[in-house]
Amino acid sequence: MDQQILTLFVTATNIYVGGQFTTIGTKSRNRLAALDLNVGVANSWNPNPNGIVRALYITSTNAFVGGDFTTISVANRRGFASIGLTGVGTAQPFDLALQAPGTANLVRSILLQGNSLYVGGQFTNALAAPHFLVVGFDITSGQPVPTPMGTDFNGTAGAAYGANALASANGNVLVAGDFQSMGGVVRQRAAALSITTGAALPWSPGFDFPVMCMAYGTNRIYVGGSFTNYYNITNQLSPKVGLGLGAVDPVSGNPLPFSFLGTNTLGNVSVNSLVLSSNALYAGGAFTTVAGSPRRFLAALDQGNGSLIAGFNANLGGGYAGVGSLALAGTNLYAGGDFTTVNSLAIPRLAAVSSITGASINWIPTPNQAVTALATSADTLYVGGAFTSINLNGSGALSLNHFAAFSLADNSLVSIDAILATYDAVNVIAATETAIYVGGSFAAIGGNFTQNLGDLSTVDASTFGWNPSPDVGPSAFALTDGYAFVGGSFRFLGQSPTNQVNGFFAAYNRAPVVSIKKGTPGNVQLDLTTGDRTDAVLQGTTNLVNSAWTDLQTYGPGFGQTLIVPVQSKQFFRMVAH
Repeated sequence: MDQQILTLFVTATNIYVGGQFTTIGTKSRNRLAALDLNVGVANSWNPNPNGIVRALYITSTNAFVGGDFTTISVANRRGFASIGLTGVGTAQPFDLALQAPGTANLVRSILLQGNSLYVGGQFTNALAAPHFLVVGFDITSGQPVPTPMGTDFNGTAGAAYGANALASANGNVLVAGDFQSMGGVVRQRAAALSITTGAALPWSPGFDFPVMCMAYGTNRIYVGGSFTNYYNITNQLSPKVGLGLGAVDPVSGNPLPFSFLGTNTLGNVSVNSLVLSSNALYAGGAFTTVAGSPRRFLAALDQGNGSLIAGFNANLGGGYAGVGSLALAGTNLYAGGDFTTVNSLAIPRLAAVSSITGASINWIPTPNQAVTALATSADTLYVGGAFTSINLNGSGALSLNHFAAFSLADNSLVSIDAILATYDAVNVIAATETAIYVGGSFAAIGGNFTQNLGDLSTVDASTFGWNPSPDVGPSAFALTDGYAFVGGSFRFLGQSPTNQVNGFFAAYNRAPVVSIKKGTPGNVQLDLTTGDRTDAVLQGTTNLVNSAWTDLQTYGPGFGQTLIVPVQSKQFFRMVAH
């Protein structure tokens, strides 16, 4: 087949497959086919949907099909259809009549319980009534069955767009973006969640337009975006004018004295990225003046009151969308986005400047398209964006699709490649000394089929054994020592039919874990997840009271392992970071 299979369903005689393919074996089959179980050849069944198939459930008479299509078997069916199993496959009369803002990911999962068929996806209405994310119906009568409203992250209008920024503060995780509720509690585009339970906490600042970025300073949270006003939705204090950037108390959520007086002659003001040094807050985005002084796309501000630091000016020119990402390493400030000059020098889309004065650093990487993501580890700068080549200091264009790495020691190009396709995209990157988290729009990265979110080795950019498979690439990461927090506009994690409704936010354990399973006679099977932080050590002991743990095996970061060990009368195991 020429492209991915996303879902399978096996019956006594056939294997039904759905996905993105247009051929299977030697036969033309658009995204849906039935293969003979014995010989693997496609039979005559050919419903021919015009969009991706993501979910299947087969009964004795019908195939229930879900995905992104709008027509199937020469019938108009938006995202869901019932298709007969005989002949080429005829569309049955039943129609869920799904409604959604778009056609992507309309249906991601299908489950039959008795006579009740449950359909999950990214829709707001079905069967001429409000049904957010999930709808159920009786396959005999076609009548709706009760389902929960999947609106915890979505408000009753179903008009939220995702989590754009994540940060950690005071032992909690902060989430910001464009949503109306979080965990079933009203939260206007910003929320704090318990790092233990995930429950929404009392911290509740509100913003009148989306939040795009956050930074944690001394006794304050800096928040950037496209909003004009912000306030505390609990105590209803008077709104404070923010014009894209504000500061709130990390405990109460109340607005703090802070004035970013930005304007944008090209359109609306938006602050897309924030980074803190010891004595300045750097803001990157779409603005042209700050406090009446020219500051195109990049400014340094006083951390206390938001006033402009006059001594810093990088004089960015050209472009329209402005700075999309910032990263600070030592005294160098890296900026990526949509611009063509820095201090009147031709340095397009990615630049390094002095964090003190804004003066240009002698480094011209020249990506051929916009940069959208920057992240640093102890020794490396990672860059993501729409580019497909890098021309470092005029040495000649090198093909690198959407991902590149540079040494922070001398700004030279690091020879690793994430092996992305030209039509892919990278939206966000987070990095440690041992792992690179990359989010975007892709079906494969690092040489493996890993959808939209990958965890790569810092040595060669090969993919670790972690594949959450969000339906939409994330737009925000926050890493703590124990967890990776992911935010975005995704609704599902995991390929159909095992996907789960998540709603814009998810947390993953970065620590080593071991699980013990029954193995062959006389043995047990240990399934190990090493984590991505550092090497992990499998240890064993025969006594938990006076335990003396013995190192059994050391594993590198990021890859799953399986080990078969002989059964002893009493044996305990654990995984620890090296």
